[in-house]
Amino acid sequence: ELHAPVLSVLIPQLFGARYAPAVPIATVLLIGTCADLFSMPVLMMFSMQVLPALSVAGELMIALGFFGAVMAGSGRATMTMAWLVTSVRIAKLLFYAGITLANLKRVGD
Repeated sequence: ELHAPVLSVLIPQLFGARYAPAVPIATVLLIGTCADLFSMPVLMMFSMQVLPALSVAGELMIALGFFGAVMAGSGRATMTMAWLVTSVRIAKLLFYAGITLANLKRVGD
């Protein structure tokens, strides 16, 4: 079972023992949040400034894919939906990292 030790202590302390079963879901969502922290401040902003049309198209495709997956999996377990949200965040990280790496110029080029 996936869980972050910090969340195992933090969630029951903040919300009470009855929320302890939410630790695995919070751990999955924490993975997605970390992906956002890596992609949003630099990669996403760089991509939107260098290739705004591609960035918007990518955002639309990811959003449409996400909504389609949510509709298809709406009857699934909560953990499945948490992984879906996290996978969207990881997809965005990979998308913006790809744009950034493909458009960086080496010093002296």
